[in-house]
Amino acid sequence: MPNATSPPALVVRVVCEHNLRTVDIELLHQFLVSVSDLDGSGKTSLILDAIYAEAHCRFPAALDQGSG
Repeated sequence: MPNATSPPALVVRVVCEHNLRTVDIELLHQFLVSVSDLDGSGKTSLILDAIYAEAHCRFPAALDQGSG
């Protein structure tokens, strides 16, 4: 859980999408993150279904696809 001394982060708790079971994610702002693992391990579910969905809820204008 972030506190006053921790850097800003996008935090997603208890991800349960497709083959992901109770995964907690904390991505620090201003860092490049790479996701890699075996085929079928849930990388796309993690990125699109969990991280992108949470980021879209928090920062909709930054993730807008240019609809305006």
